[in-house]
Amino acid sequence: MKNFIVFAAIMLLCLSCNPILYPLPGKNYDEISNIKSVQGVDSAWGSVHRFLAANGFTIKEEDKKTGVVTTDNHDFGKQFSFVKGGKPMDSTAWVALSYVTNKGGFGDAEFHVYAHWTVQVKQAGTGSMIRIDLSKVDAGVQKAQKKSFHPAQDYTFAGQSTGVFEKKLADALR
Repeated sequence: MKNFIVFAAIMLLCLSCNPILYPLPGKNYDEISNIKSVQGVDSAWGSVHRFLAANGFTIKEEDKKTGVVTTDNHDFGKQFSFVKGGKPMDSTAWVALSYVTNKGGFGDAEFHVYAHWTVQVKQAGTGSMIRIDLSKVDAGVQKAQKKSFHPAQDYTFAGQSTGVFEKKLADALR
């Protein structure tokens, strides 16, 4: 019995030191990730470039033949929010992260959230179809330990698009 109490105390201590992540809700962004525009391909291509530039994105790769534009890794700074109760806590955020309890002593300001967008513009009748994907969300924080003999710990968090970016781009394409 004594061994069980010691084991339980050690497990409780270990669990209280690490953040607990809650998964992101299963969302289907097909409706907002696939934008139909009355603009022709060339006009939509230009609108996508103007929108990305106006919002601080740097284009890493582009291929007009395939219609694909990929942004460089973007620092989302304050444009992210944790998901709690199935929706982002900040409705204006562009990226949603798994909600975290017991963050281990670090605040939201210490998070670094990076990702890039891939946008594809295709001909669709007399207009165009634009497909948007948020790729490679890299969200985390590095927490230095208080004791000098402990190495820093990296915490990483799952992330996904909230749909706000897609809606803004759809508005720019109308």
